Amino acid sequence: MSSARLSENELHLNFDELESMFSCNAARTCTDTLNVERRNTRKNAVITLLSHKRSFNVSIFLKQFKEGIFQIIENVRKGNGEFFGLERLNNLHAILPDNEEIEILRGFSGDESQLGIAEQFFLNLLTVSDYRLILDCMILKEELDIAFETLLPHIDTVINSCIEIKESKALPKIFCMLVQIGNFLNANATFGNAAGFKLNSLWRILDVKGTQKSITLLHFIAMVRF
Repeated sequence: MSSARLSENELHLNFDELESMFSCNAARTCTDTLNVERRNTRKNAVITLLSHKRSFNVSIFLKQFKEGIFQIIENVRKGNGEFFGLERLNNLHAILPDNEEIEILRGFSGDESQLGIAEQFFLNLLTVSDYRLILDCMILKEELDIAFETLLPHIDTVINSCIEIKESKALPKIFCMLVQIGNFLNANATFGNAAGFKLNSLWRILDVKGTQKSITLLHFIAMVRF
């Protein structure tokens, strides 16, 4: 007789024993697996204290630094502006946490390793005393270095001009001549016997016109030989 023609009663299968041997263990295995997955999920879950957009923007900024957030914090603590550069210093200053965010961050008492990268960075930054003032000083220093490089050629020009004025032998003679010319032209006026003049009145040389309107007192002075 083939097995296909046997009835269920003839096989004498103990389904209760079958269930006890396999179903319960399988259920327990599934339950254990599910519990492990839940524990792993809870363990790997990232806790965010900031808004999604805020965390995203801060994370994007931090990705510029391959050294990691702790190296960033250490350079802030040391006031090492050269590590950042002016542009990244300004960007860092722009993303600093506000008072509300600081209160939320300091109120967190859980495992910091479960926090997002932005939250971890801010919490470590808050351990640096006067970090805002340090950032302001670093930005000022970097701006001053750039400004100095820009102004240096102009500073050299002013210094060289001062040296030429100081060492010029013709300039005192020109000033003396201007006093004489002024006294001559104003001989009949109350201020025609001046002993000197103010430097800001030198511009008036261009205002004194000759009989020909295109000629000024400056042209006359230029023709004098010393």
